[in-house]
Amino acid sequence: MEELLNKKNEEENLEIPVGPARLVILQPTSFCNIDCSYCYVPDRQVKGVMPLELVEKLCDRLIDEDLLSSRCSVVWHAGEPLTAGKKYLNEAFDIVHRKIGEKTKVQLTIQTNGTLIDSQWIQIFKEHKVRVGVSLDGPKWLHDKHRKDRSSKGSFEATVHGLKQLIDAGVDTYVLAVVTQSTLDWAQEFYEFFHALGVKDLGLIPEEVDGINLTSSLEGENVLQSFDDFLKHLHACYVQYQRKPEIREFRGVRESIFYSKPITAASNYKTRAYNLLTIDKNGGYTTFSPELAGMHTARGEDYVFGNIRTDAIRESVKTRKFQDFYRAFYAGVQLCEKQCQWFSMCGGGLPSNKLAETGRLDVAETMSCRLHVQAFAKTSLHYYNSIIPNVQVMTEPERTA
Repeated sequence: MEELLNKKNEEENLEIPVGPARLVILQPTSFCNIDCSYCYVPDRQVKGVMPLELVEKLCDRLIDEDLLSSRCSVVWHAGEPLTAGKKYLNEAFDIVHRKIGEKTKVQLTIQTNGTLIDSQWIQIFKEHKVRVGVSLDGPKWLHDKHRKDRSSKGSFEATVHGLKQLIDAGVDTYVLAVVTQSTLDWAQEFYEFFHALGVKDLGLIPEEVDGINLTSSLEGENVLQSFDDFLKHLHACYVQYQRKPEIREFRGVRESIFYSKPITAASNYKTRAYNLLTIDKNGGYTTFSPELAGMHTARGEDYVFGNIRTDAIRESVKTRKFQDFYRAFYAGVQLCEKQCQWFSMCGGGLPSNKLAETGRLDVAETMSCRLHVQAFAKTSLHYYNSIIPNVQVMTEPERTA
């Protein structure tokens, strides 16, 4: 791939690897019934849903263009998907199962704030074997600081009520928690809260500059040190409670160290176009980062590369818009590989973070990388090197200029 980016003739199209689609993210609506302070999604007050015909068209394109992987995760995300309604999502789930369920192993997933969960939703989830992610930032004083409803009231009680119903009903459930500066002094309380709730899987999202969210409470060197300290205390709880709940990021580092082959430029699936495919409510599609669906350049241009209604996905990589994007994007990945010794765990970072933080794609380290990759890796490596006698699992790389 490197030689492709060094062509003297910039007008010559790159041969960009495409698919297969392992992760498909459908954004059925941008509307949300709450108003989180750090949300990256634009137009959260705008109602309207993706027509079901687009769900059918998407499935047809995945089949017709031979883009289905042997396993495909279809995730309903962005805004609050449950505001689309029970009838709508029940039919949408039916379409996906009917169209592609016999051609690939499909896992349906939905990400929700949990406030609208009731027994009917649970019945739908169980019928379609939907995995449900609930956004919950920890104890009430942490959660309600940033996740308020449209009348500025905290959403904690409604979210926890919904989560408990899911757990009690045996629905396959996980939690995503955004970590802000407010979280950093409460590592033990934070972990024990989720342990007491019976949460099995917990994903942590350091508050990011991403999409339309242009600031983060975790910016600054002093805060980064506090974040490292938070992770050390959190990992101690994680060990004490025997990984109950499992933390997605610590599991990822563990698997990378002990079970996975290091990522290289040649093997990096994250640089394959439409390995991750995002479709917005109007049928526009993008790739590499779901947040790109709502982002724009300084000139007001979007990062949508086609529309499911009219444009072949494989053909979109040949357009000048995609080619220019990919050149800059891959140059950034190459720079990451050259400069950063954490590349084998990361693969070059998400382009949406690079754009939101710097306005460019052809850059390397970002604050998101330091928080979401390096900090978790350092904490894990310190632990494993301390418990495995006479064996150094992996040294912490020195920072390079």
